[in-house]
Amino acid sequence: RLGAAPADCVVLEDAAPGAAAAHAAGMRCIAIPYVAAQADAPEFATAALLLRGGQEEFTARAAYEWMAASS
Repeated sequence: RLGAAPADCVVLEDAAPGAAAAHAAGMRCIAIPYVAAQADAPEFATAALLLRGGQEEFTARAAYEWMAASS
């Protein structure tokens, strides 16, 4: 119980069900598919940022820059 509003939260998620749960909770999601082939899963389509290349594509700088630009 952090007391943060869901809209103020960002979820980093590597699984499609987790991305869907973040969306259902009203949280922004950075999706980093564990398996690149899963990037086309419909649940990832709701992510605010989808890194189709998975962990190979993710950098903390890119995530920070996206959060700063979308705030």
